[in-house]
Amino acid sequence: MLAYHADEDGLPITGGKYPGAFVNRFFRLFLKAPSGRREITHAEAASLNLQPGDPVLQIVPTTATFELVNPLDKVVTTGLKYPAAVPRLKNPAKLYASIFVPPSTFAYVAEARKKRVAPEVKVLLFFGTGSELDRHGLRFFTERSPRCVFINVPGVEAGYDWTEGHTWAVGISTKIIADQIDGALGKGVAFIVDRMIAYSTGYQGWSDTIRNGLVDLSRLRGAFMFDCLYPEARVKEAIARLRQVTSDRARIALYAASYAGINKGTATPEKLGVKHTEWIKLVYQPSFQALTHLRVLAAGLHDHTIEWSEINPEDVPSLQSAIATLPARGTVISTPEAFQALHGIGPPKGAVTAEAWFNGNQKLATFFRGKLWKKSGKYPALVQLIWKHQVVGWDGYYSVNPAPDNLAEGSHDFMALEYTWECMNRT
Repeated sequence: MLAYHADEDGLPITGGKYPGAFVNRFFRLFLKAPSGRREITHAEAASLNLQPGDPVLQIVPTTATFELVNPLDKVVTTGLKYPAAVPRLKNPAKLYASIFVPPSTFAYVAEARKKRVAPEVKVLLFFGTGSELDRHGLRFFTERSPRCVFINVPGVEAGYDWTEGHTWAVGISTKIIADQIDGALGKGVAFIVDRMIAYSTGYQGWSDTIRNGLVDLSRLRGAFMFDCLYPEARVKEAIARLRQVTSDRARIALYAASYAGINKGTATPEKLGVKHTEWIKLVYQPSFQALTHLRVLAAGLHDHTIEWSEINPEDVPSLQSAIATLPARGTVISTPEAFQALHGIGPPKGAVTAEAWFNGNQKLATFFRGKLWKKSGKYPALVQLIWKHQVVGWDGYYSVNPAPDNLAEGSHDFMALEYTWECMNRT
């Protein structure tokens, strides 16, 4: 229900558990009255001084969560060439995926039906942990991607308390997608799988969904991996199959953002079967680290997850000035060359790289990056505040190591909230 980023802000919350935060503007609001129920805007709710928990206010998610029966499990799907190594656990947990249809796509479908034209939507499959749509503010990007439907496919980490130390691939099939499209938009809406993104542990499901041919890739136009560049046979085979099935028309890009995400430095373009022009290197770049961490810190200060009183007063003016230089989300690109390769056209007006932002604001950006690492008098390093307060929905292992000595976890986690838009459909 809460917005993690200012561009998804809706109804301001003034009390309760989250004063200073905002209801996500992509949630629908309804006013309940004796005469009936009617939908209201977030601005109208604010003007009426309504708050979450008020008996007359109903907050309805626009994202549907559904149980995902893993089609990569050989018990579920027979005849798989590459079944997932799903263990038989004592207390297995159910897996849940989510589907988000933005208002712009609903409007497109309604207009197509009005004109008696068969609507066709473009599905983006995001294979991650399952939480990225919320934590990384990806509804904002989805709304701006024409005819887009976003499906967040969950992944399984060995560290989850119910997995007994195991990890395995979680996939999705054409039938599952079709059922969810029907449920969200009604019968008669065609779809194509337009983009596939792998992030973190999601690389397993991404790779094996492709290798097993669980979805139709014939019209796929983009396949991307976000900091999960592990030189495994499954990844190289999946990329090779992508090229074959799409006649090499799908644009491929692999984003390297952290040391762990490139398998402790062992991953190379050659080992994964990609060209050097398809390898986007962000790892170890001070500009990338500074911009993404400043973005997240600013989000925490904006919604009072972090308070200014927790920061050395001597640092506040410079930090406020640094935050004021941040480019809007959805304008930061990796490189102009990568954007051109991904879209066939140059970057939009106003687009900027992290490096250009850093160089253009070098004094403030360098100041901020220094404060990320080190304590300031009796005040903690800024990266500690980010993780202590779980600004992105979890603590980055702060509970285990409250004094992180590097920015690797943030480099891995914050990449998607900055660069996902670069990979999304624009036409």
